[in-house]
Amino acid sequence: MKLVIFFLLIFSYSLNATTPDLNSEGCDDLTSHFPLSDQANELTGQVKEIIHLLNSGERKKAILEKQENVVFDIIENDQADDEPPMRVPGFSPVNKLKKVIEDEVKKQKAPFDADLVKAIMYHETTTGFYDIVLEPIDKNKSIRPMNVHSYYWAKFLEQKGYTRNDLKDEKINVEVGVALLIELWNRVENPTISKVATLYNFLGAEKVNDYGARVAKVYRRKPWKVRSRGQMGRVIKSL
Repeated sequence: MKLVIFFLLIFSYSLNATTPDLNSEGCDDLTSHFPLSDQANELTGQVKEIIHLLNSGERKKAILEKQENVVFDIIENDQADDEPPMRVPGFSPVNKLKKVIEDEVKKQKAPFDADLVKAIMYHETTTGFYDIVLEPIDKNKSIRPMNVHSYYWAKFLEQKGYTRNDLKDEKINVEVGVALLIELWNRVENPTISKVATLYNFLGAEKVNDYGARVAKVYRRKPWKVRSRGQMGRVIKSL
C-alpha cells in the first residue's frame, strides 16, 4: 500500500512540473506554448485596413511615401465631354517616340499597355499647348511630351534623382510619365483608361472628367496610326 502511494506522489509531481500554468504572468499567450506556423503568421500580418483617399494632397502624400493599402476612389461619368474644341495632329511626337514608350512600359513592368501612354501623349501634345508661349523663357509649369507638372511633382522627380531640367530630355520625360501612371493605376479599384487619365490630369478627381474621356477616346481610335494628309500643324476638328 505504501508503495502505491509513493508512485501516485511521483506521478502527481511530474504533471505539475511539465504542465505550463497558462494563467501565470508571461504565459497568457497560447502561441508561446503552441507557436503558429510560418504561413499563419504571414496571413495575420497581411490583414490591413484599406484606406480610401479623396483629397488630392493626401493622395499625393500616399504616392510620395509609397503608402500601401490605399485606394483612390473615382467613378465613371457618362456626362464627360470627349470632344476637345480642336487638335493639331502634326504636333504629336507619338510615332517618333514609339519605341521609347514601348521600351519604358516594358522596363517598368507597367500593368497597362503602351497605348495608354501614347494616348496621353497624343492628347497632351495636340491640345495641351496652352503654355507653349512660356517655353522660350522656361516658365511653363508642365513639360511635354507627357506634360509632367515639374513643380507639383518636384519631390517625385527628386526621389528618382531628376530635376525639372531633366524633364526636357524626352526619354526621362516618358520614364517619369509612365512611373506616375503606374502609381495611379495601382491605387484605383477596377482601373480604366478614363479613370487613370483623369487622375493624371487632376489627382483630386472623384469622377471621370473631360480630359479622361478624351484620352479614352484617343486610346480607342489610336489616331497616331493614321498618317495625316494635311500639312504639319494644320488645325482640325477633334476626332
